[in-house]
Amino acid sequence: MDFREKIKDLSGAALQDAIMKRRKEEIISLICRQTDYTSEKAEERLLFWKNNYLHVIREWMNPNFSTKKKEKTYTSVNQGIIGEIRNFMDEGVRQKKLEDRKKAYIQHKMAEAKAKKEKVMKEKAMLEGNKKIIT
Repeated sequence: MDFREKIKDLSGAALQDAIMKRRKEEIISLICRQTDYTSEKAEERLLFWKNNYLHVIREWMNPNFSTKKKEKTYTSVNQGIIGEIRNFMDEGVRQKKLEDRKKAYIQHKMAEAKAKKEKVMKEKAMLEGNKKIIT
């Protein structure tokens, strides 16, 4: 019997329950396909990870997997504003340093190219000068 036929006559809370149950079954079958868990083990791990099937699969792939939650440090409004200003200014300094390094690199490469070109020109001039002396 098709799922649509089963829920055709349902409405309200019963319909929602049927949809949620179907979704849970599909998630468990997905976990079983992607891992070597049984449906009971998959359901247990799914409850542990609060119905996040990606975490269940990642845990299976890497047993040392754990999501690290960031510790929220509660600060005053003034501390938050000053912190944001500091972060903004630090980012500006980082961008400026990066830009300066790029300019210095480009100048260095241009100087190398110029020196190489001058060297080639001197060699050509020497060869031409030797040809004039010989003839």
